[in-house]
Amino acid sequence: MNEFARASDLARIVQAQQAAERDIAQDARREEPWTLLIECWLARGLFHKAVESALAATASIPASQALQGLLAYCRLMDHDYAQAQAVAERLWSGRPTDLSALTHIGLVATAVGQHDLSRAALGRALELHPEDPQLQFNLATALRNCGELVAAERLYDSVIRCQPKHWEAYKNRTDLRRQTPDRNHLSELAAAIGRAGSDWRGATMLHYALGKEREDLGDPDAAFAAYDTGAKLLRRHMQYSIEADLELMRRIARVFDPEWLRRQPAGCQKPEPIFIVGLPRSGSTLLERMMGAHEAIHAAGELHNFGLSVARLLQHPDRRPHVDMIGASAQLDPLQLGERYLASCRHRTGSRARFTDKLPGNFIHAGLIAAALPRAAIVHIHRDPRDAGFALYKTLFKQAYPFSYDLREIGRYIRGYQQLMEHWHRLLPGRIIDVAYEELVDDPERVLGEVFRRCHLAFDPRCLSFFQSTEAVTTASAVQVRQPIYRSSVESWRHYARHLAPLFDELGTQ
Repeated sequence: MNEFARASDLARIVQAQQAAERDIAQDARREEPWTLLIECWLARGLFHKAVESALAATASIPASQALQGLLAYCRLMDHDYAQAQAVAERLWSGRPTDLSALTHIGLVATAVGQHDLSRAALGRALELHPEDPQLQFNLATALRNCGELVAAERLYDSVIRCQPKHWEAYKNRTDLRRQTPDRNHLSELAAAIGRAGSDWRGATMLHYALGKEREDLGDPDAAFAAYDTGAKLLRRHMQYSIEADLELMRRIARVFDPEWLRRQPAGCQKPEPIFIVGLPRSGSTLLERMMGAHEAIHAAGELHNFGLSVARLLQHPDRRPHVDMIGASAQLDPLQLGERYLASCRHRTGSRARFTDKLPGNFIHAGLIAAALPRAAIVHIHRDPRDAGFALYKTLFKQAYPFSYDLREIGRYIRGYQQLMEHWHRLLPGRIIDVAYEELVDDPERVLGEVFRRCHLAFDPRCLSFFQSTEAVTTASAVQVRQPIYRSSVESWRHYARHLAPLFDELGTQ
């Protein structure tokens, strides 16, 4: 979208917002203008203002289920996960029948890890409106997260029948299982790509789906061609600078140095968190699922709470780190940071003694984590960078990892990440537990045993049967980690080597 289009959209949103405010001033007991006002704040990305308006709306019309649902959603968008969950649970306890309320409960519950609640709320919504394709899509996604893959596929099929241009349904359906010669969607995907036309977002999703199906069917050249088309299409429409990310990592290494470490007062001494860090698509979900089967560990999933706690203490509106935040974050009180992080996680950490936080990108925060939570474990899972690089390239992420759609940028990012991890190892000798993905799948009992020893926990044999767990999974590995350990992902780059020269050049490998 160009600058003029963005300005025009903003002007229309502001006009709608002003009209809503006039209507509310005349009669604050009407639901429609409050809803419009809140949605305008959300569209502008001013989430704290959306929360303020939602609170005023629910105070004016306390019986409105729809406004209560919007309040929960606004709390979520403002990254106030505990309050979002509390509002959603309170609304659910009143047995809501409003479609908007049920939908927002489902969305909030998914985001905060309450997957049974999400499935129940979206299921009730679909009972009330069984022909609604968007409700079918939302419920299918909830079922996928909970491992109910056959039921999810049926719902995605229904969505596609009702809305042949619901491109995301094609992509999600493909990811549910391994495609076979007698059960695949190749012709359907080819036809859909032809219909997508100028809809580049839809075409991107369809090409990634086609690549995955071609890969399942053992055609690496055709698979790469589809992935490559999708990645290049998306990258052309992104505003992203790999140099900004690399400078961020270089700046972190300069600021968090031995002198900084010597100045740090004592942090929070609670040992609960186990941070799993590294590159995405390097086995972090597998490791968390295995560790989460331990009787003393709750797998809390990918939590953004540490970076958000840093941003909140700095009173910075964005949880994404920026170069100008680094120096300020080095001045934070580690005790306050550690306590704030733990308090923010409390609604997600369960009743067990320890919990995992497996947000891969927390590798940039390793120094702050070590200072703020000196008894927390930091587990770094790493993988052959050629496998990790290609796994990144063939994955379509949602609003994350913008470096992953260009092979050279992937290689440069991996080298930056490796250099920062080397810095952390020098700064924090013996503090970080390294796990090689290849060793984990080859000898899981030995590797897990060492990880648990370093975490001051006894080995639990149930961790080897992790794939039997019914716990929900929301990451790109949600289907794979419901299977026993397999080695087919080790050296999978070899099947695509002829296409990966730009990645190898940046990595200095071949």
